[in-house]
Amino acid sequence: MSDEDTTTDTTDETTDTTSTGTEGDTGQGETSKPWTPPTEAEWRAAQEKLKKANGQAAAHRKEADEMKRKGETEAEANARQAREEAETAASKAWKPRIVKQAARAALVEAGLTGAPDRLLKLVDVDQVEVDDEGEVTGLDDQIKALKKDYPELFAKRGAARIDAADKGGDGGGKQGAWSATSRKLLEQAS
Repeated sequence: MSDEDTTTDTTDETTDTTSTGTEGDTGQGETSKPWTPPTEAEWRAAQEKLKKANGQAAAHRKEADEMKRKGETEAEANARQAREEAETAASKAWKPRIVKQAARAALVEAGLTGAPDRLLKLVDVDQVEVDDEGEVTGLDDQIKALKKDYPELFAKRGAARIDAADKGGDGGGKQGAWSATSRKLLEQAS
């Protein structure tokens, strides 16, 4: 048996012995707390850090590509250029569709009342980036600007949307649960 096998066996034994303990024990004398979901502020901060890290990673990839280009032959350069042109052409075909779908979802999430098609025309596709996984960045600022410029098109947070089913009288549909409860309370009060 070699020294590597002995080291691996010892490590496995060590790992096995530290994993035995009471429930919630981290193996270092501390008990772990049950997982709680992050607050909205914590989640947004983590998302911002992720965006920043993704941007830095993209910059590093670009820098690495540039360094690789310095040492490539003419044939490699021609192949790379043809590949980049094909990627650009493909991007022009699918990027607007992805951005519009993401913008439509973001507008509805922001509380847009009515059809989002009116405001989709105001979204600048060129300012939005779509990565290889289809993740869209740069859209949040545009949605915030649209919400600021056209507040009448967005529902206020917490404002209930009332439809015909919720209206009393001849609203033409089922009445909401709140009206049945209020009727019962009024009957009890009388």
